[in-house]
Amino acid sequence: MPTMMGSENSHFVDYCYDEMIGHGNIEDCELDEAVFEFYKKEVFLFVVVLCICLYLTYLHLWNFFCFALLLQKIKQLKSKLTPAELNVIVNDKKSLGINKHEVKHGFSRVSAKYFSEVIEALTPDQRKVISDYGFGSLLMYEKCVVPTKFINWLTHQIDVRTSEIVVNGKFIHFNKVSVHKVLGAPIGGDPLIVDCEAGKAFVLSKFNLTKLPPVSFFGDKIKNNESLPDDDMFICFMMVALSCFLCPDPSVYPSTKYMIAFKDLSRFQNIDWSLYIYEWLIGAVRKFCFGVGKSLRSIHTFGGCSYVLAVLYLDCLNFGTFDVTRITPRILVWKGSMIKHYSDLDELRTNMAKDVFGILLILCIVRQMMLIIMLLSTLRTPHRLLVSDQDLSVCLVEC
Repeated sequence: MPTMMGSENSHFVDYCYDEMIGHGNIEDCELDEAVFEFYKKEVFLFVVVLCICLYLTYLHLWNFFCFALLLQKIKQLKSKLTPAELNVIVNDKKSLGINKHEVKHGFSRVSAKYFSEVIEALTPDQRKVISDYGFGSLLMYEKCVVPTKFINWLTHQIDVRTSEIVVNGKFIHFNKVSVHKVLGAPIGGDPLIVDCEAGKAFVLSKFNLTKLPPVSFFGDKIKNNESLPDDDMFICFMMVALSCFLCPDPSVYPSTKYMIAFKDLSRFQNIDWSLYIYEWLIGAVRKFCFGVGKSLRSIHTFGGCSYVLAVLYLDCLNFGTFDVTRITPRILVWKGSMIKHYSDLDELRTNMAKDVFGILLILCIVRQMMLIIMLLSTLRTPHRLLVSDQDLSVCLVEC
């Protein structure tokens, strides 16, 4: 009996094992483990990618939701504006050329034209008032536009730490004296103490306004020959000069940073305007090359006086027979299309490089190397002068 019972148990175990093998339970488990071990990395990567896709989908949905809220807010703001206010905004943008497809830097072609039109509308008495305040050199300005591609290239050659234009190993230092040399703006005196709120309040009360108007409001007063006191006329002129030329800004509205200077015009000429324009210029270069805007996006507009940078750079080049006269302030010389014409002469025109300048400085470096070689050859053979004194002087002047 025990033997039979033992044999029956063994048969039962064998039967159960055969059933498990038949159904593939053991082999399937081992196969699943082997497959999981083999594809473990792929499965992990798949899970990671799936999580990333879900996260990106969440971000897109969130951005879409925020964009929808922004559009709704814009519609609410537009609904509160009257048709007359909408027309004013559109006309102001057209008058100063604020167009997302055209404006690349603050001193645009349209702002240069508008500033020239204001200058041309001035009467002889008004010109005398402006000269008495120390800004008579601005009256010599004639619509001289700086090409966008040229100023974009030039600003990226500036080392803001040392305040130098660095091109092909040549350093062009500039400071407030350089600004005075180009523009003839007042130099020395006291720095301008910025008080935006006080300056804005003074301008609003001066012209009986409730909110800050666009730049064209001040310029049109001169263009339309309105009867203005000398102080009001000077404020209107300087508002246009600062907003469109000296300290330009892409906005159609003037900056409130310099409005405090109009509060006491008796001290206006005692302000170090060359220093203020220089600091504004350096700040604009820093923002344009390295900064970001309030929306954390790169700044694509240059808000400094590009005319100063262009003139300082071009004055350091040797144009040979096409060289310009050397009188100061330089605003007396650089007029019309001169900056465009002379910057085109300095442009490197190849299929490999576009909108790259500095070819004349490269030629100047080559001439310097040739001069050094000629001097060394002269020192090696002192008994026989290979280069005449006249040739050496010519090379020194050209370099």
